Amino acid sequence: MALMSRSAGRLGAAVMVLLVVSWALLYIPRTPSFALVRLKLAVDARQGESAARFVGFRRLVRNAGYQLVRERARSGDVVTGLIGKGAVDMLVAPLAEAVRGWAVAEVNRGSKRLRIAGPALVGAIFFLHRDGSRAETSFRDARGHTWRIRLERRPADGQWQVVEVDDIAPLIGQLGAAS
Repeated sequence: MALMSRSAGRLGAAVMVLLVVSWALLYIPRTPSFALVRLKLAVDARQGESAARFVGFRRLVRNAGYQLVRERARSGDVVTGLIGKGAVDMLVAPLAEAVRGWAVAEVNRGSKRLRIAGPALVGAIFFLHRDGSRAETSFRDARGHTWRIRLERRPADGQWQVVEVDDIAPLIGQLGAAS
């Protein structure tokens, strides 16, 4: 009887381990949190092409351009806003390729400007809110700036990508000044 009880306990433990391993292998790699961790690991390992897979450069550039146009058009000039949006839409493809090439080169070079701090990553994962194929997170960096980042899952392959960063003007200014 004791042998049977021990065998049943071992079988139950084996089933639990199998379930946990299956969950870890099948669910976790498809989460936005895992994408953020892989992005950090790729940046830290100076693997620019790998890191670029986790950023939707076209959407990121388009959204950044729209943010800058909105900030400039707050004076109430509707025409400036329309012309600015048209210019963003027209230039998004070449600008996205240029930004992608620059980002890959900077990551490969080991630039500290693009490094993701460990505490910032933990904060981003902790505050992550997922809604279907969209996710949003926010965190405060060492300088006290609060960043709000949006990720979306590509329908084709399920890859999570950063597609928008709110209040990106200070980041563009920092990167432009440093280049």
